[in-house]
Amino acid sequence: MSTSANASIPPLGMVSTQVTCPSCHAVVMTTITKESSQSSYWCCLLLCVLALPCFALVPFCLNKFKDFRHSCPLCSAHIGVYKQ
Repeated sequence: MSTSANASIPPLGMVSTQVTCPSCHAVVMTTITKESSQSSYWCCLLLCVLALPCFALVPFCLNKFKDFRHSCPLCSAHIGVYKQ
């Protein structure tokens, strides 16, 4: 699933994408920041409740539980988020 700030932005994914920045209007390759998604926290909590605390931090290491935030490298404007 991909969400973006502007309808003219191409589909975003786990890799940098060439876009026209809606803020500075430059054609750029997006900068990606990986962040733990809400599902990683829920999975961690679930593993702790199931008495498997030694595995509770595993979701924070997997890309499956990450959100990929795309931004412009020139003006740092937020372009969109790719959520899995």
